[in-house]
Amino acid sequence: MKFLSKKTISILLIFCLIQSMFIPVFETRTSAEEGLTNLALGKTTNLKKSSHCSGCGLAADNAVDGKTTTFWAPTVADVTDNHNVWIEIDLGEETQVNEVVLKGLSIPYIEAYQISYKNAQSPSWVEAAVKERALTTNETAGFEAVQARYIRVSLDIISTATGRENILSEIEVYNRQVDPSLSPLSSLTVISDGQKVDEEGLTILPGETKKISVEGTLSSGNIVDVTADAVFRSTEPDTLTVDETGLLTAKGEGTAAIDISVTRNNVTKTHRLWVDSFGPNTDKSQINLAYLKVASASSQCSSCQTFASNAVDGDEGTAWRALSGDFRDDQQHWLTIDFGRELNFNKAQFTFNLDAVVNYELLSSNDGKTWKSFYQNRLIVANQEKAIFEKEKARYLKVNLNAKRESAPLIYELKVFNTDEAPVPPVQNPLTGVYLSDDKTDKYKVDSEVLLNKGESNQLILKGEFYEGGTLAEENAVIEFASSRPEVATVDAQGHITAIQGGVTAITAKATIETITQSTQVFVVVDDPEARIADTALVHPDIPTRIGLPAILSPGGEYPQVKVNAHQDGKLRGTVVDADNQVVYKFKQLHISSGKEYILTIPGTLQEGKYEIQMEIQLDKGKRVYDMLHFRVMDTEKLPEGQSKMAFLNEEGKLEYSSDFRGNQIMDYSTSGYMGGGVKIPDVQAKVFVEPGEGDDTERIQTAIETVANLPLMSNGFRGAVVLSKGTFEIEGTLKISKSGVVLRGSGEGEEGTILYATGKTVRNILEVGDLTASPSLLPGTKTALTDLYVPVGSHSFHVEKASSFKVGDTIMIRRYGNSSWIHEINMDRIPDRGTTVQWEPFTLDFDRVITNIKGNTITIDAPIPNAIETVWGGGEIYKYDDSDRLNNVGVENLRVDVEFDRSVTAVHEGKVYYSDEEKASTFLTFEYTKNAWMRNVTGLHLTKSIVNVGRHSKWITIQDSTNLEMVSIITGSRRYPFNYVGQLTLTQRVYSETARHGFTFDRQMAGPHVILDSQDVKTYARSEPHQRWAAGGLFDNVTGNANVMDRSYYGTGHGWAGANFVFWNHTGELAVQSPPTAQNYAIGLIGKRLPGDFKTEGDIIREDGYWEAEGSHVSPRSLFLKQLEDRLGSAAIDNIK
Repeated sequence: MKFLSKKTISILLIFCLIQSMFIPVFETRTSAEEGLTNLALGKTTNLKKSSHCSGCGLAADNAVDGKTTTFWAPTVADVTDNHNVWIEIDLGEETQVNEVVLKGLSIPYIEAYQISYKNAQSPSWVEAAVKERALTTNETAGFEAVQARYIRVSLDIISTATGRENILSEIEVYNRQVDPSLSPLSSLTVISDGQKVDEEGLTILPGETKKISVEGTLSSGNIVDVTADAVFRSTEPDTLTVDETGLLTAKGEGTAAIDISVTRNNVTKTHRLWVDSFGPNTDKSQINLAYLKVASASSQCSSCQTFASNAVDGDEGTAWRALSGDFRDDQQHWLTIDFGRELNFNKAQFTFNLDAVVNYELLSSNDGKTWKSFYQNRLIVANQEKAIFEKEKARYLKVNLNAKRESAPLIYELKVFNTDEAPVPPVQNPLTGVYLSDDKTDKYKVDSEVLLNKGESNQLILKGEFYEGGTLAEENAVIEFASSRPEVATVDAQGHITAIQGGVTAITAKATIETITQSTQVFVVVDDPEARIADTALVHPDIPTRIGLPAILSPGGEYPQVKVNAHQDGKLRGTVVDADNQVVYKFKQLHISSGKEYILTIPGTLQEGKYEIQMEIQLDKGKRVYDMLHFRVMDTEKLPEGQSKMAFLNEEGKLEYSSDFRGNQIMDYSTSGYMGGGVKIPDVQAKVFVEPGEGDDTERIQTAIETVANLPLMSNGFRGAVVLSKGTFEIEGTLKISKSGVVLRGSGEGEEGTILYATGKTVRNILEVGDLTASPSLLPGTKTALTDLYVPVGSHSFHVEKASSFKVGDTIMIRRYGNSSWIHEINMDRIPDRGTTVQWEPFTLDFDRVITNIKGNTITIDAPIPNAIETVWGGGEIYKYDDSDRLNNVGVENLRVDVEFDRSVTAVHEGKVYYSDEEKASTFLTFEYTKNAWMRNVTGLHLTKSIVNVGRHSKWITIQDSTNLEMVSIITGSRRYPFNYVGQLTLTQRVYSETARHGFTFDRQMAGPHVILDSQDVKTYARSEPHQRWAAGGLFDNVTGNANVMDRSYYGTGHGWAGANFVFWNHTGELAVQSPPTAQNYAIGLIGKRLPGDFKTEGDIIREDGYWEAEGSHVSPRSLFLKQLEDRLGSAAIDNIK
């Protein structure tokens, strides 16, 4: 044992003596020491709490058990709900209290507390003490003595908390005898220039300073200067600053609040001082009193980020939206603005969503509890609405809304002003609506149809509906009528309609009374049967009449009948042929008369095979037209397992197809890609080598491109390749390839390969191939009309009026018309209007093809028709064209593309921060007015929109073995479409994309076919899709990723039916497939989740599901495209594109 020295013992004795002298100073004051009673001790009876984790040993009872070693903790759900927890203690009887002690607080987990009290007969809690910052582990809250039975402790948890922690160990309640000079604060008063500042606050000129002091009134009645203890904070430091002494300095114009906090004798009191800083010439009537004030609402959609505060943020691009449940309750919502103090105001200016709000009421309050209604609007007639009323003086303004529908923005912006404008009373009996009627229909609903034949007329009458009754004539309404297509039907000022020609026109009727205009519309559908010539159909109980459903009959039954409704006089000849074009039956020539129906019967028993009923009608007026009906006879039970009825392997191992009764089938996509498919991409001879330089390399690379572009074309159609060495090339501008036969090649797409690094803040394409403004020149003198009444999807041939001016090898444009009747048929002239919706107008689709055979007036082409061409919807015609200046044989390969961006520019999506800078290069490569081109082995990073865009006048393009990663942009529309297509006959294979919105996107009126093969679109924010306004003829073949083809309705500006005649073959992922009227979409062999479309059938707007088959397993063949290519060109073609 080692003994301490005498010196050491002496030091220890001295230390212990000194310690004993100071222990009382640091010791926490106890109730036993002062003879006080902890009134909360053991009060577990009737103890209430927001929650507790009793199973964790952290029950609320621990807070009143007298032990500092036990704790109370809430549940995780209680924490994350609103980051506030509370506990209520029943003292057992009414008693006097003036102090609450909180021990063992978890800091900084707890950031504020509030102490409240009430008695048994009191309806509400009364605040006794509050502290909002700088909390310590042990807090003592003293306050003026009150009579209380119940004590409530409310604790705010930091907003970033996502889990449970201990809250506190003990709550103690006392009635302590207090020296009057040490009594707690009861209130604060601000002094300026020796005078008390009232609730109106202070006024200070910009640039001036002003000193304030703070007086505190104690509960004993004593008044003391507490300026030295005050903490000052300005809510708007750009407008007004305040230092620690209370010196105010006005930096600019505006209103600011000075928040003052004083803690004295263990009690914290706060006070808010309002300060206005405006120059003598400022027009205060233009100051928005609601700007950035505290806003609350009946509900808000937090997940949509449509908060109540959006209504007062000064940005009309944001909006407040209520929850759907709030609407279903009573179709009413409310929004409240807290001005922070009583203010005078007499004008409210709104930006509403007119489609979602009916009317509103304004109420005012000074306590937020008792409300006075002072203005009642009975009808909102415009998005921009203002109310001017007698001056109100209040702290709170509430807007009560009556809504039309749920899940919609309500208020984009609310502004409040105090002006000298005279009140304008709201209209007391507004015109709430109008409707049309005629002698057949008392009340036409909006968008109803009025059916007329060409040459007929009708009288429409406009009637009104009022808030309190009345008529348009009594109210002296101004009435207007208009026709959207007067060439179809005219309407005069009295509503008299005359049908001119076949088609559909919208008749709009308006009535105006004072400042209110209401309108309605109907569609006048004018039928011109003669223009349709004849309607034909198959009649058989087992043949569906819906487009896109297979017309398959079982062997041994009766043949279907042929129904002909004639609209012109003529002679009809008809023949039934099999798949080998052998005649099965020939109809006798039939004289048909306009207005009559004919039924043609085919004798015999159905035998296995595929059949066509070919009809020729020689019209008495001289024109000859053709039509064809289709059906297949097969025993579907004998179809090999794992194959589709729509495309299956025959005994020779080749694909056969089933069609609907009009002949529409899954088309042959194999002509897509470089040189029309199945052709190996060449390795072009290098001509110029380029290494990175200092700074911007744009000009150096462009010079190399021009050097090769000026070389002569070789026999293989190429001039040569520009080869970039390994390293980083800075690209501040845009590279352009403007001549055929040029290849831009890097030395690898990896991180150590060739990197094109797009620098600068200019939004641009990095590389442009072809002329972005050019297109093939149609030769008008070569135009000839198609004479088939119906050319089905997948067709390679058709009849024309005159084929003699065409020859094999001619390049032609086949134009398919979609007239107003077709737009109406597919419901795209009545898309729900969300303020930016644009109803569709008639349009054309142009199919770029090459003639491969001519027989009489029948023309055969190299690639299929991706959209049916129907006489009833406008028919079609063909033109020769000149594209001699279109680029040919261009390649881009073996590159890595990166984009410089500002990493300080970020946004938040679903709680996650991401890079969103858009002042930079947007798209890597765009092909425009180009054919026979490719992009391969390219990796793109940090792009805004696309790694590649295939423009409208480009065809025979191959995109392969490329990757898109880490896109940088705002996550919203018109961005993150890495593989974007508008052209024709493109093959995309073996590509990979991450962080896109729509990985594979087909844009408006795209005329296919297009193929996406063996590719992936993952980690996305939306789905791959035809995006808008009728893209036709795409194939997703063994693609992984979420996708859809559907009616996108009012999305964007009215995207509507986005795609037609698309095929999803052996798809993996989530998939939604709907089919539009007049077309079909196919989902065959999905492994993944089948989704509904975003919009369902609503009334007369029919949204059918597409054709679904083999859900839950893939089908054979594995790849539709590769099998089609093999069937057409042999296995060598497959090897060529590997």
